[in-house]
Amino acid sequence: MEIEISWSIMFFFEKGIVNVSNYLKINGIMTLFSENFSKMDLSKKTKKVHALINDNKIEFIVKMACNDQDFYEICLLPEFSDIWVSYWNTYSFIITRDVNKLLYEPSESTNKFDLFMGMFFYNLALNIANKLKREYSACEIGYLIKSISFNSIHACQRYNSYLYDQMNINSDSMENTQKCFENIIIRIKKLLPAYRSYAYFMLTEAYIRYALYLREQNLPQNNQVFTAALEACNFAEKYYEDSFTCIFNASFGGSLADSNTLSLSDFDEVRQLIISIRDTGSSIPYDILEQNQNNAQSSPC
Repeated sequence: MEIEISWSIMFFFEKGIVNVSNYLKINGIMTLFSENFSKMDLSKKTKKVHALINDNKIEFIVKMACNDQDFYEICLLPEFSDIWVSYWNTYSFIITRDVNKLLYEPSESTNKFDLFMGMFFYNLALNIANKLKREYSACEIGYLIKSISFNSIHACQRYNSYLYDQMNINSDSMENTQKCFENIIIRIKKLLPAYRSYAYFMLTEAYIRYALYLREQNLPQNNQVFTAALEACNFAEKYYEDSFTCIFNASFGGSLADSNTLSLSDFDEVRQLIISIRDTGSSIPYDILEQNQNNAQSSPC
């Protein structure tokens, strides 16, 4: 994990609070840059991106990538990959403040620029929560959703936790709640190739919660979803031995228990829990829910 930390961008998060839409608005200088950039050949475009990197224009790069598809595609070129990974690790350090939790190199197939962009917006989301002294404000949620658009597993987990809490508190319409669960599952499935066992455990929890909801609504497909939960747990176990770096990166140096809001990590225990809930008509045991609340209160992030 010998990845250089870009210390010069450590102090970015000392600015005021602004929502993601306003944050991503580009000014006249950026518009002119975009117009000139579109007229350049490939060599000049790559040199221009390198120049922005050398000048530490991180915000400029982020905003241009979100507003200019041509610029975004240049940032995807392999010659920039090591730089984006370094930035990705820098922003992870901003969260953990622990050099022992620097992330492992991502897999070759991972989109390195999206990895950095996802971590960048996730850091912005956490910064909003810290400044407001309140979790899950509308402003924070906006940054989480933007982070998720770049397949950030960290933002996906935090947003899922928010949605699970909201669905427990609010009795929304059946149609909206079902759609919410379906979207959670879709988002997690996108993460399976990169995060394997960890993401499959996230998926297991999503299926458990979805199945319980369907049963509460007396919908027969709850049994199919309980089966899907068991299958997801089996896949989590299947890929576990090869998922050390995935688990480390996804949990910021934690463990598989960080993959779900119930802090479960034992495959046999989870299978038994699913079968018990399915066959007895019970819900998630109170002691597990209570443990989840305690973990949430003590979480540093």
